[in-house]
Amino acid sequence: MNGWKLASLGALLMVGLAPASLLADRLAGTLDGKEWQWYILKEGNDANATFTDLGGIYSVDILGVVDPDSWRTRDGFSISLSVVDGELVDFDVIHLISTTAMPPVYTSEDADVRLRLESFSVEGNVAHVAGRVDGTLALQESLGEPPSLEEGIEVAVEFDIEALQIEF
Repeated sequence: MNGWKLASLGALLMVGLAPASLLADRLAGTLDGKEWQWYILKEGNDANATFTDLGGIYSVDILGVVDPDSWRTRDGFSISLSVVDGELVDFDVIHLISTTAMPPVYTSEDADVRLRLESFSVEGNVAHVAGRVDGTLALQESLGEPPSLEEGIEVAVEFDIEALQIEF
């Protein structure tokens, strides 16, 4: 997993532990045939769907959590993507199976995963991002070990979210 993507996910995880309110977003689908729904949370100016604009290069980080009243990340679903000139140029998908962003995780790294970006627009400090993730996520047991597609899980997840801008 790239360092900047892990750092971005880490920043999302450190937002806070207090109960949070929901944004009107959708992040749902199946993992290994089981139906899942994740929530995008917001409290004040903090959210677990954010983006940065580096002169027309957009980096979007989404972390859906399973409990609408808690920032806990166990069983969370994370999508990090980069958009340039309206086109998807890079992405990472992680299904968190522990309480941190560290392995073990299911990851799109060295896996067979496709992300289709259906809509991307920015208005002020809000980005609207919609698309679909399909394929097989690979299991990464620990840092330094390559992910194993043989122990992977099937993924079919749709998302339609609003991300808040982070300004440095």
